[in-house]
Amino acid sequence: MEIIFIIMPIALFIGLLFFAALMWAIKSGQWDDLVRPAHRILDDDDDDKKVEGKQSPFPPGSTHGRLAR
Repeated sequence: MEIIFIIMPIALFIGLLFFAALMWAIKSGQWDDLVRPAHRILDDDDDDKKVEGKQSPFPPGSTHGRLAR
């Protein structure tokens, strides 16, 4: 029965640590946008993008760097 006096404070301390970590995550913006990061992987960013004043290093119609469709 004496073990309860050791276990309960430890459990409360761990619970408070998790609660503090949750509050920190909310305040630091960890859960601001849950949808966009999951959809970002689906975006097709393999298109050759021209930088101002620079041409693409690949010839037109080249599939270099892209998956064959």
